[in-house]
Amino acid sequence: MFYGIKFPVDFTALSASLLFIYIFYDYILLKNKIKINRKYVLVSSFLLLFYIWILISLIYTPSKEYSIKKAFYFSTNIIAFIYPLFVRNFNVKSFLKPLVIISLIFAVWYLGVDLKASSYIYNSAKFHVYAASYLIISFLLGINVLVCITSEHNLFGNKRNDFIIAFISVGIMLMIRGRGPLIFVFIVMIIFLLKKLLFKRNIFLTLNINNMIKTGIILIGFTVLLIAVFTRFQDQIISMVSVTVSRLELLFSGIKESNMGKSVDIRLEHIDNSFNLIFNNVGNFFSGYGIGSYGILTTGGDIKDYPHNILLEIMTELGFIGLFLFFLYLFFNFIYFKKHNRYISYFLILYIFLNMLKSSSLIDIRMYFMFFALFLINHKKNILKTDEN
Repeated sequence: MFYGIKFPVDFTALSASLLFIYIFYDYILLKNKIKINRKYVLVSSFLLLFYIWILISLIYTPSKEYSIKKAFYFSTNIIAFIYPLFVRNFNVKSFLKPLVIISLIFAVWYLGVDLKASSYIYNSAKFHVYAASYLIISFLLGINVLVCITSEHNLFGNKRNDFIIAFISVGIMLMIRGRGPLIFVFIVMIIFLLKKLLFKRNIFLTLNINNMIKTGIILIGFTVLLIAVFTRFQDQIISMVSVTVSRLELLFSGIKESNMGKSVDIRLEHIDNSFNLIFNNVGNFFSGYGIGSYGILTTGGDIKDYPHNILLEIMTELGFIGLFLFFLYLFFNFIYFKKHNRYISYFLILYIFLNMLKSSSLIDIRMYFMFFALFLINHKKNILKTDEN
C-alpha cells in the first residue's frame, strides 16, 4: 500500500516472471543459440549450489510458511543476476545512465514531498512506505556517486558532468538522513583517493581554457539555483540536514557512551541473537537452522525477520556450508577472474557489500545481484557469446 493505494499484484513476483518469460521467449521459442562462457558457468554454478542448499534447508527449518516464501523470493536474485548476462550486446553505460537519472528524479520527488508534508501527514500510517524509502534512495544516490567518480570512462559526456551529478547526489544524501549509505560512500571515496594518490599522481581534471570557462558557467548557474532553492525552503532544508547530522553525531558519540540510538541498538541485539544461535551447537553451526528460521527462533512468530547483516543471516539459517558456498560465488565473481569493466569498479562493489553488512536480507538484494552481473560484463563484449560473434 502506498498513498492509500492497494496494488493487486506482487511486483517482485511480476518482475521476476517477466524476466523469465523474456529469457524463455528469446532463447527457447526463438531458438537464439548462445555459447556460454565457461567462466560464467563456473560463477553461476556456485550461486545455483547456494540456492540448492537453501532448498535443502526447507527440510529441517522450523518455519513452515515464511521459509517457502523466502526460498521462492531468493530465486528472484538469481534471475536478476542472470538476466543482464542473457541480453545480447548488453550496454552497461546505456543501462546506468537512465538508472542514475531516474534515481535523481525519485530523490528530488522525495525531497519535494518531505518539504511540503506536515509532520502529521509524514508520521501517518498512509506514508509509512514513503518514510521508509529514504534508505533505498540513499543507497541509489551512493551508486550514482561511485559510478560517476570511480568509473574509468565518463558516463555523462565528460568527468565534469559526472562530478556535478555526484555532487548533487551527495547533497541530497545529506538531506534524507540515510546514515549507512552516506558513511559507506565516504569510506569508499577515501580508499579510492588514497589509491589514486599512491599509484597515480594525476587525480585532478586536466582543464584547458575552454573547459575552465564551461565549468565556471555551470558552477555559477548551479550555485544560483542552489541559493534560490535554499532561500525558498531555508528552514526545511536546515531541519533535514540537522536530522542527518544529529543521527551521525548520535552514532559516533554513542561509540564512547554505548548509546547509539534505537536503530543501532536493534542491530546490536540482532548480532547478539545471531551469535547465540550460530554457536549453540556444532550441528547448527555447519547446517544452520534452515531458511526463514531466524524470525521464529528469535520472536516465536513465523515472520520475516533477519539480522540486518547478510553474512550473519546466512550463517544463522544456512550455516557454515551455506556461507562457504556464498563465498565461493563471491570469490570467483570478483577476485579469481581478471575483468576489465569500464563503469562498474571494485569500489562500487565494495560499497554494495558494505550495505549488505548493514541493512540487507537474502530476499532484498536483487539490485545487488544485478550489479554483480554488470561487473562481469565488459562494455565491448558480452560474456555470453552469440553465434553471430
